[in-house]
Amino acid sequence: MNHPGTEAEPGTEHADTGRLREALAEAAHDITPSPLPLAAVERRGRRIRRRRGAAVLAAGCGVLLVPLALVALHGTSPDAERITPPAASTPAPSPSSTAPAPKPRIVSPGEHVAVAPGFQLWLTAEGKHWTTPSSPEPQFRSMVDGNIDPSTPGVSLQSEITDSR
Repeated sequence: MNHPGTEAEPGTEHADTGRLREALAEAAHDITPSPLPLAAVERRGRRIRRRRGAAVLAAGCGVLLVPLALVALHGTSPDAERITPPAASTPAPSPSSTAPAPKPRIVSPGEHVAVAPGFQLWLTAEGKHWTTPSSPEPQFRSMVDGNIDPSTPGVSLQSEITDSR
């Protein structure tokens, strides 16, 4: 053990250190540890395992029995509606008050498309470009910078806000 201001060479010990080690070792040999309560630890472990197993079993039964009880109660109530499956015929188209959706069209790369008044969108091999009434300078979202995985199909949504919409 080095004290500040005393320099000891590596590998050398003070004489006090060796005597202190011998005294501690002798005192440690005189100490008899108490016996371990292994039986109590094992009993407590078994009790915890049984409780945990009972809780898992109860939860599993609940998960299985609650839906069954709900179906049984719903099916036996006198005012329960009986649901019948629809007939296998094609339904007649219902008249709609809205205008039909426009037919999709294929545009060429780089072709500007007006998607709303003042909004333009065009696609290139590098990515998506667009302008808005509040930002007439073209904006850009890259497809080649690694932020999108083009090998898997996906859908995304982009929204832009103007003063009126």
